[in-house]
Amino acid sequence: MKELLNHLEYSKLFLIISTGMAALTYLTHMIFRDQRFVKFMPGLISLGIGVYSILTINGEVIFLDDTNKFTMFVIATAVGFIGIGIALILGIFNKEKVKKVKRVKKTEEA
Repeated sequence: MKELLNHLEYSKLFLIISTGMAALTYLTHMIFRDQRFVKFMPGLISLGIGVYSILTINGEVIFLDDTNKFTMFVIATAVGFIGIGIALILGIFNKEKVKKVKRVKKTEEA
């Protein structure tokens, strides 16, 4: 069992970071309720970090430093997509309800 837990080290890290991203996205949604675009910012920043980390790899993923940057790319990009997805879900569930106006049909009187 200890061997399995050693292999799941990055999975635990991913789970913790993705939970934090979900909480951060919800918190920004609650604080900036009037500005709808702000809830997407944590996910976009995480995607930016992921793209930056993949661009700084020197071309070979053999070295340990490049492997760490590739892992950072995978985690940051996935967590960024999770943050954007949660922001989209929050936008759908908290959409303003529009009151429907009942229209009365005018009848012709004889």
